[in-house]
Amino acid sequence: PDMDRWQGPALWVFNDAKFSEKDFESICRLGVGGKRDKSRKIGRFGLGFNSVYNFTDLPSILSDDIVLFLDPHVRHLQAMGASVQKPGIKLRFLKINALEKFHDQFEP
Repeated sequence: PDMDRWQGPALWVFNDAKFSEKDFESICRLGVGGKRDKSRKIGRFGLGFNSVYNFTDLPSILSDDIVLFLDPHVRHLQAMGASVQKPGIKLRFLKINALEKFHDQFEP
């Protein structure tokens, strides 16, 4: 029930690359580019991921066994530990029992 306002119509974007730990760290630093010298990387012009905030104020990224929820205004995830300094939460599916922790999300 606590997550019902997050669910509904969604826009999914997919690619087959895995995020590295550095990718996760970089995407959490809003507005800070770090790819200017990497001519073959997407996002090297500094706009990249920030454009998703035109569509949602709570984007999420799923890569390998990690899901990252970003809440830059700290409106939705404060109770789960998000703060202005750390505007999101990162969960490793293999280190938590998702069925137990989020049981309401798996009920009909």
